Amino acid sequence: MRRVLTATLFLGALAPLARADKFELLTGVDARLYPGVARTLVPTPGPGIPGPVYDGDRLAGTPDVGPTVVFQGTGTPFYDPNEHGSFSFLFRRGSVPIGPPGVYPLLGIEFLGGPLLDLDGDLSNNTRSLIPVVGQPPVEIPNTWSYIELVPDFAGQAIALANIDATGCNEGGPGIGPDVATILVTLAGLLPDLDGFGAVVEWSTRGSERPLPWFSTYHHTFSHAAVSALVLTLVLAACARQRLRVALLALAAFHVHLLGDLVGARGPDGHQWPVRYLWPWSQAGWTWSGQWALNAWPNLLLTGLAVLWVLYRGWSQGRTPLELVSRRADAALVAALRRRFGPLPDHLA
Repeated sequence: MRRVLTATLFLGALAPLARADKFELLTGVDARLYPGVARTLVPTPGPGIPGPVYDGDRLAGTPDVGPTVVFQGTGTPFYDPNEHGSFSFLFRRGSVPIGPPGVYPLLGIEFLGGPLLDLDGDLSNNTRSLIPVVGQPPVEIPNTWSYIELVPDFAGQAIALANIDATGCNEGGPGIGPDVATILVTLAGLLPDLDGFGAVVEWSTRGSERPLPWFSTYHHTFSHAAVSALVLTLVLAACARQRLRVALLALAAFHVHLLGDLVGARGPDGHQWPVRYLWPWSQAGWTWSGQWALNAWPNLLLTGLAVLWVLYRGWSQGRTPLELVSRRADAALVAALRRRFGPLPDHLA
């Protein structure tokens, strides 16, 4: 897994007055190995499944070196994990939901050091890019090295981080992404239309001796009901680490979907498709007299505004909903937006 880490910490009024000292990140020890031997870690609070982590020693070059770091991610990394033999590390602790048994501990170590990278793979343009280009591997920038800049405060007995520009490589992860909560909340907003799949069955049996009117019978019923909202919220929250936050956002996403159905989902024949929120206890349906058609101009306007907002967020924040299905496609879209509309202004960078 290849990464370029860039971070700048501004120190208020003191930052322009203080002088930052630059330190190169050394490499060359324990290449391709963990910095320490394994120890067993149990996630707390539980329930959790114990797992090994290799952070028994935070110092490179000591006798208790760990095993070879095996890359666990997808694809082929630009560097092998700890290929340079790093002295400097970043430790990322967390846990991963694994179903009813609980969670599994995950410790990611970012091995820092080595030449700086140009992520668009083009040194001829004399511009360093921090945005990867799909299909174009990054290249090392000659005569560069990873570094940090520190501002010492001797009076306050403190050291502040002013800047870091470092190449990092790690062991990846077993198919685990950082945006589990985003995916779960997105599912909560989409799953109410599960009852719409009856349209396929109804259409395929419409000319048979025993037609199955599943869409006409069940659309806006069981998966649009309060009981489904509750079950869905509990299931998705159980799969998350930030359970309360995911539960609240999932519940909100579910009901925003219902609101959209109430105000702007009238069929082409004028049928309103009542939302049977109290199913199965009641077949009473909710409707709104001012409901507009699914293809009416308010929906087209809202869709256009949403697309513009997504593109703006992609340009300004470097991520779009495409990341839910393909990070490479997401990176390509962000790169295209920034080529078309220019780099970020200083207040957004």
